[in-house]
Amino acid sequence: MRRPPRAFSAPEENPRRTRKTSPMATAPEPQPTAEVVRRLVADVVRLLQAYRDALGAQARATRRDIAMASLMTGAALALAALVPALAVAALILVLTLWLPAWLAVLGVLVLVLATSAGLVALSLRRLRRRRAAWSSQVGEEVRWLRNLFHRES
Repeated sequence: MRRPPRAFSAPEENPRRTRKTSPMATAPEPQPTAEVVRRLVADVVRLLQAYRDALGAQARATRRDIAMASLMTGAALALAALVPALAVAALILVLTLWLPAWLAVLGVLVLVLATSAGLVALSLRRLRRRRAAWSSQVGEEVRWLRNLFHRES
């Protein structure tokens, strides 16, 4: 079944639709230069205040993030400081499977003392090397200063 064709009628006036007028009729009235400058300055001030507020919020968030990161790093370091003690305790417990407890503790104590002594010996050797290099450098500079002042007199 076909629909009957619609009859053509002129569009009705829509009260919301405004009639098109010439651009000259809708142009705003020119404003005085002082008013334009005043509004421009007010807009710039509002923009600067918005930037200041955004920067303050960002700074607060950054401080909060740094504080939390510092707190978590401190907690991680505190836990990491416990690892050697836990390793020593675990080693003692493993050795008690084959040795008496007092002997296991004594063996681990000797191992820890030997390791500590080795690390101290290595660090002293590095310090002596550094001190020798520093002494030779200072000696060269003192000789240079002496030669500098002896030439002038």
